[in-house]
Amino acid sequence: MTLAAFTETLTIAARVKSGEWIQGGSEAFPVPSGIGTHISGLLGSLADTGLGWAVGLMGPLIGWSDDLRNDAESAFEFADSWKQSASVLQSVAVQYRRRVFDLSEMSGQTISAYRNNAAQLVHGFRIQGEAVSAVSFAIRAAATLVKNVHGTVQDAIAEVASSAVRSHARSLTSGASIGGVASPAVISQISMDVAAATARVGPMVAGAVATLAFLGALLRALIEGIKALGKWMSRQGTKAPTRGAGKPQKRTKPDTNNGVRGRKRPLQSGSRTPIAKPPRVANPKLQNILNSAYLRTGDIPLVGGNGSLVSAIKFELRTGIKVGGKDHVLKGRNTRNALRNWLRLNKAADPTDIQTAQKLLNEIEVALNGL
Repeated sequence: MTLAAFTETLTIAARVKSGEWIQGGSEAFPVPSGIGTHISGLLGSLADTGLGWAVGLMGPLIGWSDDLRNDAESAFEFADSWKQSASVLQSVAVQYRRRVFDLSEMSGQTISAYRNNAAQLVHGFRIQGEAVSAVSFAIRAAATLVKNVHGTVQDAIAEVASSAVRSHARSLTSGASIGGVASPAVISQISMDVAAATARVGPMVAGAVATLAFLGALLRALIEGIKALGKWMSRQGTKAPTRGAGKPQKRTKPDTNNGVRGRKRPLQSGSRTPIAKPPRVANPKLQNILNSAYLRTGDIPLVGGNGSLVSAIKFELRTGIKVGGKDHVLKGRNTRNALRNWLRLNKAADPTDIQTAQKLLNEIEVALNGL
């Protein structure tokens, strides 16, 4: 099994962080007004004024309030513990990446194997870090959602209770209610208020239940991916090199320009891979995008690979070193966005152009995901 098998775990983590699992979007679960913070006192007022029967009418609302009662702060603390774990994993990834760089001037079959194994672990820790970070995000987002829905239900109960008390008071003052007994008009008004509040809040509660069910499925799949990746990395971690198989290369005098006069020296020796040239396409704008993703004629690649933007992205993510002092990961993201926009705006373009753009887009996305 290779790291490519865990691409799905990275995809699920991205889906969780995107919030696509929130039914109707976050705006469907707004922050409550807070008027229902002390509904117990309002419900007590109903009993004191002879309207205790109204509490029974609000049964569905009160039931939802009880079911949604939660300790959001504890959930937030739990989410923070996952976030800290994600930070640790990312830190370990950086440490392993430094180990790979420390061996960049050594050669030999065992050193090469160790370097490749360490690079695999770097990617593994990065994927685990992203997945664990997604779990943290999900816990915090779910707790916030439930807290908002619970508060909205409590607000609805408070509104109905307050309206009932006011209506009954007005009825007593006007003489419509006799002996403290609610008048038919008051009873009808309370019933309508309860029905309206239930109709307003019910869909939100149903949406929360559906949202949490969807998230639960995503998290179960994500946790399984984290476990499987952990087992794979544990096996990788036991692969240690035999002693004495590597020999240091001759060190050269440090060069502040990263190369000899007039020409930059590669940061690592390549594998004699032919230098790639940008594909030729019919669309001028797409051609400019493609040209920016490859070396210009006569330039020497600073890292192993075919001299493409994809090669530079992979090197920077693997070592933490910026090729030629430039951020090619950022350039990769910008190129990815440019390709996406071109594909979106040129659906009727030459099929070969579309295929070429999509191919490079896929390669860049894979590289940016560290695979």
